[in-house]
Amino acid sequence: MRAVPLSFLFLAGAFAQAIQAILVREMLFVFYGNELGLGIFFASWLFWVGVGAWACGAARPREWPALPALLGLFPIAAVAGILVFRLCRGWMGLWPGQFIPLQGLVFWSSLALLPTGLLVGAVIPAACRSVDAPAAYAWDALGGLLGGVLFTALVGATVATSSLLCILTSALGIAVLAVPGRWRAGGALWLALGLAGMLTPLGETWSTGLDRLRWRALQPDMALLASFDTPYQNITVARAPGVTGIFADGKIAAGYPSRETSELEAALFFTQNPGIRRILLVEGAAGGLLPEFLRYPVARIDCVEPDERAFLRLRDAMPREWGEPFRDGRVRLHFSDPRSFVRRADAGSYDLIAALGPDPATARANRLFTKEFYGDAGRALAPDGTYVAKMSSAENYAGAASSVYGASVHATLSSVFKRVLATPGDVSYLIAGDSPGLSLDPKVLAKRSAGLGIAGGSLPPGAFQSLLPKNRVAEVNRSLKEGQGELNTDPRPVAYYLSTLLWARLSGSEWVGALEKVRAAGLWFLGLPLAVFILMRLLYCAQSPAHPEQSRSSASLAMAGLGLWAMAAELILLFAFQNAFGSVYQKLGLLNGLCMAGLAVGSLLAGRASGLRGREGLGMLGVAGAAALLVSALPSLFAGGYFRGHEWTFYLSALSIGALAGAGFPLAARLRRLGGSEGAAAGSVLGAEQLGGVAGALVTGGLLVPLFGIEGAGRAAGAALAVLCLPLLQVEARRLDRLRAWSDLLGTRLSPAGPYPGATWALVGLLLAAGAMHRLVSRGEGKIFAAPAYSETLLASVGGPGRYEFLEKPFPHYVRTTDAGKPGGAAFGSMPLAGDIEGYGGPLHLLMAVSEAGRILGLRLMESRETPAYIEGIEGWLGRFRGLDGTRPIRIGREIDALTGATVTSEAAARIVDRSAKAAADGVLGLKSERTPPGGAVRRAGSPRFWALALFLAAFFPVFLRGGRRARLAYLAGAAAIPGFYANTLFTLVDIHNLSEGHLPGLENPGWLLVAAFIAVTSLLWGAVFCGSVCPFGALQELLWEAGRSLGLRSEPSPGLAGRAGILRLLLLAAALGLAWATGRRGWISFEPMQHIFLLKTGTLTGILIAAVLAGSAAYFRFWCRFLCPTGAVLALANKLALARGAARRRDLSRCAYGVRSEFDATCIQCQHCIQRAPPGASGT
Repeated sequence: MRAVPLSFLFLAGAFAQAIQAILVREMLFVFYGNELGLGIFFASWLFWVGVGAWACGAARPREWPALPALLGLFPIAAVAGILVFRLCRGWMGLWPGQFIPLQGLVFWSSLALLPTGLLVGAVIPAACRSVDAPAAYAWDALGGLLGGVLFTALVGATVATSSLLCILTSALGIAVLAVPGRWRAGGALWLALGLAGMLTPLGETWSTGLDRLRWRALQPDMALLASFDTPYQNITVARAPGVTGIFADGKIAAGYPSRETSELEAALFFTQNPGIRRILLVEGAAGGLLPEFLRYPVARIDCVEPDERAFLRLRDAMPREWGEPFRDGRVRLHFSDPRSFVRRADAGSYDLIAALGPDPATARANRLFTKEFYGDAGRALAPDGTYVAKMSSAENYAGAASSVYGASVHATLSSVFKRVLATPGDVSYLIAGDSPGLSLDPKVLAKRSAGLGIAGGSLPPGAFQSLLPKNRVAEVNRSLKEGQGELNTDPRPVAYYLSTLLWARLSGSEWVGALEKVRAAGLWFLGLPLAVFILMRLLYCAQSPAHPEQSRSSASLAMAGLGLWAMAAELILLFAFQNAFGSVYQKLGLLNGLCMAGLAVGSLLAGRASGLRGREGLGMLGVAGAAALLVSALPSLFAGGYFRGHEWTFYLSALSIGALAGAGFPLAARLRRLGGSEGAAAGSVLGAEQLGGVAGALVTGGLLVPLFGIEGAGRAAGAALAVLCLPLLQVEARRLDRLRAWSDLLGTRLSPAGPYPGATWALVGLLLAAGAMHRLVSRGEGKIFAAPAYSETLLASVGGPGRYEFLEKPFPHYVRTTDAGKPGGAAFGSMPLAGDIEGYGGPLHLLMAVSEAGRILGLRLMESRETPAYIEGIEGWLGRFRGLDGTRPIRIGREIDALTGATVTSEAAARIVDRSAKAAADGVLGLKSERTPPGGAVRRAGSPRFWALALFLAAFFPVFLRGGRRARLAYLAGAAAIPGFYANTLFTLVDIHNLSEGHLPGLENPGWLLVAAFIAVTSLLWGAVFCGSVCPFGALQELLWEAGRSLGLRSEPSPGLAGRAGILRLLLLAAALGLAWATGRRGWISFEPMQHIFLLKTGTLTGILIAAVLAGSAAYFRFWCRFLCPTGAVLALANKLALARGAARRRDLSRCAYGVRSEFDATCIQCQHCIQRAPPGASGT
């Protein structure tokens, strides 16, 4: 009976691979051929496969579905997926030609792939009732190879989707018929349906109906004439009254414009170099330019078309006058890859090369916009030759996104050619070359055109004037040169990404801002969450004894990493193949099939390797190491040298990727095996691999390759695999005697913190990852698509109503014109002018406006790092500047008084206003300002408050090391009085937030710097002693508790409740910082009582909170510190360090009434109540 499941597994793998390739084609049509959709597609596919594997593996063996039943559902699932893709545009209500949003593609891909993915995932766990996991995995993969080869062969023979489904359905029916039992009736039905589709008109009718259904959703106003697939794309010919259009993957590729348009464009090219005789036309022969080219005295025109079948079918649909040129002896048709053709051309072969293919919105189109291709074209041109590229400029919409996209193409051309000129309009021609004669001057071009001897007469007068208005030409070329475009290269397809981003903007996608921020932040942004997660897991496992579950979960993590790696490597392979040959549409099935064959080989070899029995963990680590090296080497292998341009290197790489991924499956399954259940282990491991693949597909296809190129994607995939294998490496290392002692020592430091150690480490990891990612995004913001940050409404709030025009020089500002049409002064932000001036917590960002006479019209605080309680009422205080003369000095204590309780902030704000107003008066308004006398900043390092604070902090050391209870109480009273009320120098959640964003107060606030240095040193030596002895609010609470104890108010929650409540402050910290990072609103971090009580400024809510905390502190020891203080939650992590714990007095934790039982417990607030009378320097617990 073993042969039956194996045959079904083989057929299931073939069916799944073929269906996958069919649905990829359907997705590409919906997404206009953009390969960005590949990442989304494979992520959706793998997600549902993983869910199916997990669900089937989690079920009891007798509940597993039979393989024939699963196979019988495959055709239904495939048809459902095809219908979803073909109807989704209509269901979304998109108008003809509208771009589908990225989030829409994610949703519809997930919906279309749901039934097939679930079925594919359930196959292997279900087969494990009678087949071992490695064999099931291998036979399914071998079937995938057959499906991939079959699809590639049939697509090459241009078999329609419906016919391919009929072939697969017939094969399914035959396989089920061969099994005795109740499934034969279903097999007969599928065989009959498959044969009916192939041998009767029913199949052709169904295929035509499906094509018309898809076309009606795409272009309902055009009649479908023909639709067919080629090895490169889907081609559709459609007609509307007076218009015939050619569509490639659903997007307009060519049309039949008026002869006047083609005539003018041809004249533009020929007037750049009157000596043009030899022309290379790349992907432009199907348009109207070729007849116009033949009107000039040319000797030879080579037309290169990559898609022979598409071109021959389209030639039959052309107008008669467009087909005549192909019978001209000067025209030579070449059906070849354009890049290979140009690379093989002799040096100096052509006077004009015109590449008129589609925009670089896909990897296939982008290969004709890279520096490498331009370099080959430049070599094939004569010394005074001209290169012409075409792209959509969209200058009337999409704004800066279109400008940056065009600037990248312009910069890439400029890196090869000495001169590059761009024409204005929705379709822009970029004319490049080394000849000084290149020009877009209408008079020069008209004069040259008259002397060219054009057959049929020259152009009408003024033709170039309409095409090349002088002002627009100058503006377009200036914008492209100043756009600082990035180079578009084969390893890093920048233009492809920018075009995709432009797509997202035009479709109204909500992901645009996120994509821009991720790209600006860099690779670290994507890697940090994973690295922090694994680090927290390592620390958590280190604090607990070795357990078999650690080995099992580590195996699942390593397999998830291998799945992520495999999907990333496969997508890198597909992108590189498309870049090299442009025919991934045809070879996708073969490449995936070879990868599946590698899975089979790797699974069988590793499953039967007797030397790995008992050493599965080491085997997994070896496989991971080889995989990381391979993915890092792939981009270099494809980029150059002998291997460039050889398809067999890609096929061998696909086989190798599959072999390494397959080798990990049996090893992880043996490590993961639970209770002897083969199916459960297989389902868990396969689910982990597929879900890892989901992450790999989304991140690689949607972010890594477009943003950082295939080289960056390869490095990132290798690093991610290495990080995910670290837990398994930890498990293996703990088995070695030499490392066990170090592990035990680390475990002592990382002892459990309260009853929720796992949740505690997870929250810490989440905070670290979120903070680091926020910092990276903040640093990268504004690097691309930077735009003025102030709306008309915001500007009017400080400068008054009117029209505001943005200017960049002499600094970014807005010139105001009143509603009456008179000059109204200027508005501007202060950061470009006074970003170095800092307040108490850091820089201040003010928006201000001045009149034509230089007087201040209004001020508004846009951003600051100050504690909100300190600057309460600052908006009203800024109103006092209104009317002051900005050309004269503005100083605190003379022209304006300081804000109560915020002297440092007031002084900084006044200096910012003074400097900014003078810059506007001198540079924008043309006025003459008076110089402000020096000495405006107040350095307080020598003030009495600073020295009082310094002496108080110095007194901590003798009190902490030798002092008794009375000395401690006196010091606590000093903490509330000196750092609290007198010096008012606190360390709060606002400071933690500022530090997380890279902002450190300057020398204007020396007291805070002194406190921060004290906290850093003492935390490193002894842990969170600042909380226990120096914190003003903690001291105030403990003094109230002492008073309450003397009155008999002492109370304490049960140890269990107190232990569980300790995690609340970490939750509060995560919520407050997370909301502040996400929203940018500092109100989320300004709720701490300490920020308000020592200023004697409280609102209603903060007053209620302070009263409740102080009342609770009278009965419960340090109520806020132990359960709610988010700042203390951060400082308490230093208890895990405490490098000089032995130099402090001995602690007897058995005397702790607050649940602390570990020397390095993060819940300890260092209250010193457990200190024994012992000689100084004695240590121990």
